[in-house]
Amino acid sequence: MHPFLRAVKTTALVLLSIFVALLLFVVLDVAYTLATGQDQKALPYDRQAGGWYQLRPEFSGHDQFGGAQYAVYTDADGYRAGPPATRDSGPATTLFLGDSFTYGVNGPWDEIFVGMYAQAVPEPVINAGVSSYSPTAYLHVYRKALQQGRLAPQHRVVIGLDISDVQDEAAIWTDGPETPVRYSHLEKSALDLWFDRTFPHGLTLWGMVEKGLKTLKRPEGGAGADTVAGAMAALDRSAFTFRDWDKLDARSYAPLGVAGGLARIEAKLTTLSELARQNGGEVWLLVYPWPAQLVHDSTQLHWPDHVRTLCARIACAGVVDAFPAFEAARAAGPDWYETLFLQGDVHYSKAGNALILEVLQETLDR
Repeated sequence: MHPFLRAVKTTALVLLSIFVALLLFVVLDVAYTLATGQDQKALPYDRQAGGWYQLRPEFSGHDQFGGAQYAVYTDADGYRAGPPATRDSGPATTLFLGDSFTYGVNGPWDEIFVGMYAQAVPEPVINAGVSSYSPTAYLHVYRKALQQGRLAPQHRVVIGLDISDVQDEAAIWTDGPETPVRYSHLEKSALDLWFDRTFPHGLTLWGMVEKGLKTLKRPEGGAGADTVAGAMAALDRSAFTFRDWDKLDARSYAPLGVAGGLARIEAKLTTLSELARQNGGEVWLLVYPWPAQLVHDSTQLHWPDHVRTLCARIACAGVVDAFPAFEAARAAGPDWYETLFLQGDVHYSKAGNALILEVLQETLDR
């Protein structure tokens, strides 16, 4: 056989082998995910059209994050709460809005900062946080809480303004007719939507591979952190404080870009703050760092300073700034990541949540 034809045949066999291997991996991953994944009806999420989701009312069971499961309860209106016997009745004086940090993906009620705070104060508290929510969703949820009559005539709204809210407002959430919707669902095919409903957390085996690759990756520019903390500090999702915005816009902040995400946050929180003042409420903005903000200097934007300026623009009551507490913990020793964060992740451990609680009490209850 001619050497050229032999090379073509060899190349074709190699490509066919790779294709078959990938196909078998996908088939195995689908089968494994369906066999081992938890029934979505057993989880607390009610998934609706347009990619919107909320917590089921009167849910008593478990949620899962990574390989861990933890007890979750919701009240009659679908807000995460403590076990029924521990709940306070009556209108709430404090409403927490936020994403997965506020919801608490690290564990049960007494290990998340909202649960800790609710147990420490005598007045009723509502945890309206839900994973991957952002200001578009916060405004929607606050309006719903007002319509439900769940809030005291004089109440406080504490918004956990997460680092990821910038990307979520730039690339994930937009306004729908009745609820927020995802940009990605506006043009998705029926097959894509079926996949999202069937595998809301993605394929299990590919998720393991992806997490392993992220863990091995070193942060750009080197940060002197251990491997896991460094990998968590390299994620685009939290990189707008130190990485070039043009690069981020091109690969993970479309369609609005970082600047557009920041502008949308301000617009939504302006409306929310005005609505709160009209209904006897005051707004507080809670800020806290991801590993990236503890590893990298904020050369592009300093998040606490930005939020303080934002607070002044929307006439909020104040900022609950947890950055100094976490920066002090980082300076105290090299095991800061292992102590304060879930391993291989950006969310806080029970100790990290306890640090948030301390700052909340020092700022809100003084």
